[in-house]
Amino acid sequence: MILNKQSNFNKVGIIGIPISHSLSPLIHNYWLKLYNINTKYVSFEVNENEINKFIKKVKTENFRGFNVTIPYKEKIISYLDDIEAEAKKIGAVNTVIISSSGRLLGKNTDGYGFLENLRSYEKNFVFSSSPVLILGAGGAARSICFALKSKGCKNIRILSRRISQAQGLSRDLGNCAKSYDFKDQKKALLNISLFVNTTPMGMKNFPWQGIDLSNIPKDSLVYDIVYKPRDTHLIKFAKANGNKYIEGIGMLLYQAIPCFEWWFGQKPVVDESLEKIISVKL
Repeated sequence: MILNKQSNFNKVGIIGIPISHSLSPLIHNYWLKLYNINTKYVSFEVNENEINKFIKKVKTENFRGFNVTIPYKEKIISYLDDIEAEAKKIGAVNTVIISSSGRLLGKNTDGYGFLENLRSYEKNFVFSSSPVLILGAGGAARSICFALKSKGCKNIRILSRRISQAQGLSRDLGNCAKSYDFKDQKKALLNISLFVNTTPMGMKNFPWQGIDLSNIPKDSLVYDIVYKPRDTHLIKFAKANGNKYIEGIGMLLYQAIPCFEWWFGQKPVVDESLEKIISVKL
C-alpha cells in the first residue's frame, strides 16, 4: 500500500484487493473533471493486515471518504465509528464518509444503484404487482432485496444453491420473502414480473449452471447485474426469448452518484459521454 502524503489534498478513492479491475476511478474522475473539482479519485490495493494502517492514514491525511469493494465490504464495518441503519441490515458497506472530526460513517449505495438503473429502463414498473425472483443470496442480493422491500415489494422469491443463506436472508426480510432451492426453481419462477441475477454467473469463467432459463415467463423483465461482458448469457437469452431486459452497467454508474454527492455536495449525472467511456472498458 502506497499513500501519497498531501495534507492539503481532499482525497477520495477505493479500497480492495485486487483493485486494478475497478471502474470506479474512471467514473469519479470523469465527474471531478466535469464539475471542475480539484480532487483525484485513486485506487488503493490494501492487504487485510494493512486495513488498520489505511484507516489511520485516511483519518490524518484529509480524506473526504472512500469506496469499499471485494473482499472488504463486510470486514470494513468493524473499523467504522457509525453505520447507517440500511447498511447495518444488509451487513455490508460500499461507501465511507469521513467527518471533519475524523469519524467514519459507513453506507451502502448498491440498492440505490439497482433501483435507479431499473427506473431508467422501466419508469412505470410496479413493485407490488407480482412476484420478483432474486437469483443468489450474497451481499448484492441482500442490498437488492432490501431495496425492493423499501418500494413495497410483497413477494420476493430468493432462489439459491446455498439454501441456508437464502433462508437467512428471507428471515431478515420478513413476511415479504421466501427462499427456494434449485430443485424448486420452476415453482419459484412461476408468474414472476422480474428476474434478477445477483450471482457471478455470466462473468468470464462463471458459466450458467443449474438454472433452466426457459422457465422465465416471456412477459418478465430480466435484469442482470453482471456488466462484464456487457452482453451476458442471460441478456442474450432475454433478447432471443423476447423479454425486456436491463444491463448491469447502469447499476455500477448509478450507485456512484450518492457517494459523489455526499463527498462534494454536487449530484452528478450519468450522461452519454460517461457511458461511452465505461463501455470501452467492457
